[in-house]
Amino acid sequence: MGGKVFDRSQALAQLADGGPCDRTLIRGQGVSTRSWKAITTAAYRSGVSVVSSNLDAPHLSGLSQQDPDNVLIANPRRTEGNGLKVDLRVAPDCLMLRDRDNGALHLPGMLVLEAMLQCAQIAVDLLIGHKTREQTFVSRHCDITFGAFTFPIPATINAVIAANDHSGRKHQWSEITTKVRQLGRESASAKFTSTLIDSDRLGQLELQELNSSLNPRANT
Repeated sequence: MGGKVFDRSQALAQLADGGPCDRTLIRGQGVSTRSWKAITTAAYRSGVSVVSSNLDAPHLSGLSQQDPDNVLIANPRRTEGNGLKVDLRVAPDCLMLRDRDNGALHLPGMLVLEAMLQCAQIAVDLLIGHKTREQTFVSRHCDITFGAFTFPIPATINAVIAANDHSGRKHQWSEITTKVRQLGRESASAKFTSTLIDSDRLGQLELQELNSSLNPRANT
């Protein structure tokens, strides 16, 4: 509406006052079905056009997340060099938004980080292609920078494989740099060091570490 961003209460208040009838109201990502129904009803009464910017949930086999509500990326496509670009996607019932009621318009930092991590997973799967169904993507190190707020409106995430070694069976690692761009600027970036580990082996390591933590005397 007029190039401005409104939350649910603000949008309803604007429309209750008559609303800018010659404008269009664009649904930001993450707006619940209930809130959107209330807004579209008020918009119809005010003669305001409404458009949704939500993206359908893709099926990405390289992701550890398969619940459509928690898949934060869509439309992966290759870029020049060893790069990948995806669209940021925030479902209305995303788990990270269910307890987000502090009035902030921007997306939680942990959601943005998770979106970059998902992009890194897909980059390894699509650009390197050595991951099998018996392997799990594990992030070992992460450097993250937030340069600006990221909002629930269209944004892209770029990923580049900076280095990798997948020649061995047990030790397959990658360095992936990801950057979030929105409104013509970089809002966040993260560099991940990851490994692909056999799922059975991962389960064994988890049990070893858990037992070691629960029984510290056994290791002395």
